[in-house]
Amino acid sequence: MGPGHPGGYGAEPFPGRPGGDIQPYPGQPGFQEPPPAWAFPARRRTLVVGAVGLGVSAVATAFPGAFLVVVAALLVLTATTGWAGRSRRASRLRRGVRQGDDARMLAGLPWHLVRGVLSSLPGALIGVTVGAATWWILTALGDPRLVEPIVLWAAALLALLAAWFAPGGRAARDGARAMVEVLTPTRGFRALLVVLVLLVAVVLVAQTVLVAPAPPSWSPLPGPPFGF
Repeated sequence: MGPGHPGGYGAEPFPGRPGGDIQPYPGQPGFQEPPPAWAFPARRRTLVVGAVGLGVSAVATAFPGAFLVVVAALLVLTATTGWAGRSRRASRLRRGVRQGDDARMLAGLPWHLVRGVLSSLPGALIGVTVGAATWWILTALGDPRLVEPIVLWAAALLALLAAWFAPGGRAARDGARAMVEVLTPTRGFRALLVVLVLLVAVVLVAQTVLVAPAPPSWSPLPGPPFGF
């Protein structure tokens, strides 16, 4: 075969795999469907989750009691969501997608809630320890610039980080990503959420530290833990 012949040495290979192999098209033998989206955990949304964490920690500048309650609820909620998502994904990988998958996941929520609470306990204990240590160290420094709202914010932020990345926190992180995917399905929604959360954080800190400093409120708790 010479130049110009369809199979000659001057012909270009068919597009496809390296070496000129022809890729099968949908409907042809050998074609493999790509894995469905549900087969993978939700994508990481570090910026969104980090912004929400920063905003939630800013609540501690004025309402440290509410901050502790909200964080405990968020840890359990995200961990429960993570366990539920894992269970449904594992079931689908074993048996395929079935019509009652969502109903079975909802029916298993009490068990996933128990797992969420248990998996959140180590992180909660570590977070409380880190927060208390941060508060004690910053208070012991005696720096007049470290007013109480700033100390509380720093303690809350480090406590939240410690709880989030503590052993057993993988389910909570998976659940948070899944919730972000559902609540903010597009980039525009995610950007709006980040802007709103950061704006609330700035307003809270400015109001508490600069405009009208006031003693922090520990409600709904009876008072500060550890005698703060």
